[in-house]
Amino acid sequence: MMLQGKAFRVEHHMGMPFGIDIRDAVAHDEPEPVERLLTSCFAELRRADETFSLWRPDTPLSRLTSGHAALAEMPADVLEVLRLCVQWAADTEGWFSARTPDGSVDPSGLVKSWAVRRVARRLLAAGLRHWCINAAGDVLVHGQARPGEPWAVGIQHPFHAGLLLDTVTLTVGAVATSGTATRGRHVWDPVRGGPARGVASASVLARDLVEADVLATAAVARGPEAAGWLDRMSGVEALLVGDDGAVVSTSGWPRLRLVP
Repeated sequence: MMLQGKAFRVEHHMGMPFGIDIRDAVAHDEPEPVERLLTSCFAELRRADETFSLWRPDTPLSRLTSGHAALAEMPADVLEVLRLCVQWAADTEGWFSARTPDGSVDPSGLVKSWAVRRVARRLLAAGLRHWCINAAGDVLVHGQARPGEPWAVGIQHPFHAGLLLDTVTLTVGAVATSGTATRGRHVWDPVRGGPARGVASASVLARDLVEADVLATAAVARGPEAAGWLDRMSGVEALLVGDDGAVVSTSGWPRLRLVP
């Protein structure tokens, strides 16, 4: 006997909900190993919080930013994330930055998607090919939701709670959204200084969630001209809503379809 949709779990880490939905077909007598795998996946997310939280004074990143530890004392994960932040700052021409207005370092704009990437590697290494990871609305999928059916990812309207602006279907890839819908004007414009203005919501479709997440944040910071900027990138599409409610997209939205 084979079962579909063998595991689904939601837990809160880093102050937000994470959901993992596994749809691989498995023998009915094999649920326990999958549950153990889910436990290890959420342990990965918990470790990320224990390493990078700036709300807790005992984490390595808190000790670094407070001056109680040196960069040379940081674990490999912190160094990896900080290197990624430097790389993405260069790749986005400075529109994504881990540097805060007061000059301190806060890589939280990348940590969530970085942690999800590690979870995805665990799922793939275990031989699972049909799953979805939902990180507080930013989604990474692989395979099919049901045989013959891609995953459907809804994009929330920034001005109307509960209303979907669009829906994207994917068999592999990520959709990340940044904007004002849930946290207000939390995105900082690192180039001009001050809260980002002009874009209320930017949703980016890419193969990798780190890329989608970073580019969505950078697009909000960059403003309305971000659509043209993203349109020049390969393998990326985006949907933006301006502060005035105007909707603009890259030329391939939503026709871009990524396949395994």
